[in-house]
Amino acid sequence: AARWVPEVASRAILIWQAAFQLLDDYREGVKAAAFKLARAMLRFTERVVAEGAHGQREAVSLFLPFLLDASVSTTSRGGAARGGDEVVVVLCSEARAVAIGAMLKVLKQANTSAKPFAPRAIPVLAEAMSGLEPPMLSYLQLHAETLGGHENIEQMRLSLARTGPLNEALESCLGLLDASGVESLLPHLTALLRRGVGLATRVAAARIVECLCEQNAHTLAGAAGAGAAPKGRAPGQRLLTLVGSLAATETSPTAQRAMASAMASLCRVVP
Repeated sequence: AARWVPEVASRAILIWQAAFQLLDDYREGVKAAAFKLARAMLRFTERVVAEGAHGQREAVSLFLPFLLDASVSTTSRGGAARGGDEVVVVLCSEARAVAIGAMLKVLKQANTSAKPFAPRAIPVLAEAMSGLEPPMLSYLQLHAETLGGHENIEQMRLSLARTGPLNEALESCLGLLDASGVESLLPHLTALLRRGVGLATRVAAARIVECLCEQNAHTLAGAAGAGAAPKGRAPGQRLLTLVGSLAATETSPTAQRAMASAMASLCRVVP
C-alpha cells in the first residue's frame, strides 16, 4: 500500500468528499450506498496508514489534515487532490460522524506519525466530545431536577465521555506533544477555552491544561528555550488569567471544579 499513496492521493480525497456529500442526500438508497462507500474508504485508509514507516508518514500527511478539517467545519480543501483548489463540502451530522470515526482510526494506526498533527487534533477531539454526545443526555439535563439533580446527570455525561475512544485518542495526542507542539497548541487551546460549547468539551479543555502542567511545565513556565518571548508573559501566565476568569463565571458546578483544578495546576508551575 505504501507505493500506492502517490498514485491515489488525488483520487482518495475526492472519493471521501463524494461520500460526505452523498451522505446528505435525501434519498435513502443513495445514502445507504454512500455509507457503503464510506466504509470501503475507511478500510482503504486504515490499510494504507497501517503500512510501513515511509508509506505511513505519507498516508497520515494525506488523510489526517483532511479528516480533521471535515470533523469540525462545513468546508474542506482539496489541497493535493485539486492542486490547491478549494472544494466546499457541506457536512451533515452523519458525514461529520463518519469523518470523526475515520480520524480516530487514522490516529490509532498512526502512532508517532501523528505527532506533527497532534496540536490540531487535540481541540478537534475535545469539541467532538460534546458534538457527538447523544441528544438524550441533553434532554436528561433539562429534566435533571426530577432525575436526581444536575450534578448527577453531569457526572454521568462525563463518565461516558471519559470512557470513549475520543478520550483515548486525546490522551494519546497529548502524549505526543513536545515544546514546539505545546507552542502550536496554545492558540487552539485558548480558542477552545473561550468558545468551547458543551459540558464535556469545557471539562476536556480544563483537563488539557492540567496535562500540559504535568507533562510540559517547563514550556508553560516560559523557561529559556521554550519559545516564550523574553519580554512577554509566560504562556502559563496567560492561561492562568484566562482559566481564572472562566472558573469565576462558569455556571456548571462540574465544569467550574474542572477549571479550578486546572487553575491550581497552573499556579504550581507558573512563576
